[in-house]
Amino acid sequence: MDAEEKVLRKLGLHYQMPDSGCCGMAGAFGFEDRHYDISMKCGERVLLPKVREAPKNTLIIADGFSCREQIKSSTDRRGLHLAQVVKMTLDEASSGTNFPEKKYIPAGRDLRRKAAAGHCCDCCRRIACVMAAVTVAR
Repeated sequence: MDAEEKVLRKLGLHYQMPDSGCCGMAGAFGFEDRHYDISMKCGERVLLPKVREAPKNTLIIADGFSCREQIKSSTDRRGLHLAQVVKMTLDEASSGTNFPEKKYIPAGRDLRRKAAAGHCCDCCRRIACVMAAVTVAR
């Protein structure tokens, strides 16, 4: 997390890194019927409630594909990759608008089929997964 936190600090962003652990998706695991309940229990432990509690003008950063899919399918929010947040800061000043992630995520893009086919970033095996739900306020 040190590298991600360093980037966030250099961008001048205020952030929180909740100790959310695994988001519960683990690639295609959470999409399988027999694992759905376990997946949701993991997500509901910390990650999903924190995302739901975040003000609508707060960015949700989730570097892992699986984490972003869990957020997308279980909340009204969309997680952004840290690279997308860097692009946002380069493109524009803080607008303070609700759901700022919508400008950077194409509408209608459904990546669930990729995960079900096993094309996952395998984020739960990377240390970066612990960063599952960083909330950023500008």
